[in-house]
Amino acid sequence: FRELNIISAACGAAHTLVCTYDDGVSNTWGFGSNSVGQIAMEQSGPKARIARPAIIPSLNLGVGIQEVACGAMHSLARSEVGDVFASGCNSHGQLGIDTKGRLFLKRF
Repeated sequence: FRELNIISAACGAAHTLVCTYDDGVSNTWGFGSNSVGQIAMEQSGPKARIARPAIIPSLNLGVGIQEVACGAMHSLARSEVGDVFASGCNSHGQLGIDTKGRLFLKRF
């Protein structure tokens, strides 16, 4: 990340999200545990982990993520137009939706 302009970063219990913005392009990166989909990568499960920072494809489709936040096992991302994306564990309703359990990615 030395050569990238970091505009937001957040850490959960065992995962990290970083949002960068350079040359008009916003990218969201994730690394660490993705056991319940908290990094919004397709592979999840007890042993799913991202060992090195990787761009999160589902959050880099031209939505312009500007800010990220993490709970212990869930993540939120806010776009430049105010859309909020949530992923990860929702066992206590922390993602703001009625569905319990894991959520890959939900746009609000």
